[in-house]
Amino acid sequence: MIHSFPRRARCLLAGLVTLAAMTAATANAATANAATVPGTTMNAATSAITAPPADPVASPLPGGAMSPAADGAATATPGTTSTSPPVDAGTSDPVLVNNAVTQIRRSDYNAELLRLPPDQRAGFANDPKRVLELLSRMLTTRTLALQAKDLGIDQDPEVQKRVQVEVERFLAKLRVARVETDAAKYFDAHRAEFETRARELYATNAKAYAEPAQVSASHILFSLDKHSREEGEKLAREWRARILAGEDFNEVAKKVSDDPSAAANAGRLGWFTSKAMDPAFSEAAFKLQHDGDISEPVLSRFGWHLIRRDGFKPAQPRSYEEVRDKILDEVKQKYVAEKRDEFAQSVASMGGTLHEKEVGALLPPSPDGKSLRQAVPQGAAEPRPAEPTALNRPR
Repeated sequence: MIHSFPRRARCLLAGLVTLAAMTAATANAATANAATVPGTTMNAATSAITAPPADPVASPLPGGAMSPAADGAATATPGTTSTSPPVDAGTSDPVLVNNAVTQIRRSDYNAELLRLPPDQRAGFANDPKRVLELLSRMLTTRTLALQAKDLGIDQDPEVQKRVQVEVERFLAKLRVARVETDAAKYFDAHRAEFETRARELYATNAKAYAEPAQVSASHILFSLDKHSREEGEKLAREWRARILAGEDFNEVAKKVSDDPSAAANAGRLGWFTSKAMDPAFSEAAFKLQHDGDISEPVLSRFGWHLIRRDGFKPAQPRSYEEVRDKILDEVKQKYVAEKRDEFAQSVASMGGTLHEKEVGALLPPSPDGKSLRQAVPQGAAEPRPAEPTALNRPR
């Protein structure tokens, strides 16, 4: 028996679209720990994507493996008999790193960077260590994948199905990403048409785009890592009394504050908005009425603080021209999200059919009286009917 379930399809697709929108946040290959493969060699072509190492003769990858200039021919990976692939740095797609069984080319590196958000890709190669760690990790992954193929793991029907599912999921994300990209391109090409909406947003809520109020403050911290809650509060009150009696706030901060930066800045934090600090800290700092006022002890997630107000700047209105780009970016994000949702609804409206019998076979059978009695451990008391109460007593 089959039933139509367009509503279920819409729910499933909505989940897919949400997942696709979140994929950029999951791509952070820059800082993971690198695993190295014995016998690794790094091609000179790697210098095209990162700054040269301090020693041009010996360029180690993470784990101590050396470049061809220092180590000669690559040694074989344990358990393999393959010969080292040729290193062809002169091609348009040069080898960046290789071992006895495989290699990583520039095109592989570029493809891996696509996992990062677009605004992080250009600066990725600014850190040579980060590039070398990525290349080492890529080489390890490819070596393990080749070993899996040699063992026939990729021929297992369950593995093939899992690969198929992952490919389909990846392609689905790319399809949704294409919709978002096309919407963003349309917006950029017709940016002037969206100017009217941006001006409307500014006119109806100009305060939302004002320069927020700022306070300049100094603080003294009694950390919860070093003091109990009670001890920290006691110390804060004692030092507040001494400061009110005439001791210099910033000198006290250099002497007793648990903030590591206090020795250098004497507790001065400079200017900040209410959203820039711990909520409890910000609330107390912005409540101080005059420059020089010192707060009562304030408890944040870091510990107890004494806060002195050093200055205050009220919120300042900003003209439309000053915030135009910011508002248009907000309008663009909303437009792209709307187009993504419209696409999801259009696909979901295709509906679908639920094969009830086949789906039912996936679910456990409903328990009957006999199976329930068998589920009661031997010697356990049989469940008794509930005693009548004011709520269930027959009337």
